[in-house]
Amino acid sequence: MSTQADFAAALFDLGRTAPTDLFSSPAPDSRFAVYRNNVISSLLGALADSYPVVLQLVGEAFFNAMGLTYVQSHPPRSRLLVEYGEDFAAFIESFEPAASLPYLADVTRLERLRIRAFHAGLRSRSDLRQLRAGHAAPGRLDHSLVSKRIPGAVACT
Repeated sequence: MSTQADFAAALFDLGRTAPTDLFSSPAPDSRFAVYRNNVISSLLGALADSYPVVLQLVGEAFFNAMGLTYVQSHPPRSRLLVEYGEDFAAFIESFEPAASLPYLADVTRLERLRIRAFHAGLRSRSDLRQLRAGHAAPGRLDHSLVSKRIPGAVACT
């Protein structure tokens, strides 16, 4: 079988056929095309989910064309799909068809910050244990957890 790098290169280059040492029945090219379509569709979907305002601003056709160009030149670097598109704003800044929308990259950055804020929450095991205990006995929830996570928040009693 080809190396992982060869496989990935063929996966994101729509002009390439399946790696030559890929075997399947029926023809490997048709199966590889289905796999390629699923991967690219998933990544485009992840971008659309992450950047709904950008999608709304430019429309579905433009977003998909821009997203396809991005996907082909920026394969995932993480196993976490939520991290895909972290450099989408930088890509948009250099994407010539979006040049007439100088604010688009900044909107993209704001949406990425929203994603980071959403996922920044509970990361330590002790916080999770406290929440589980609080869920089991809501009257005894340690409200100091709220003020630790949200600066300036006042714990409710």
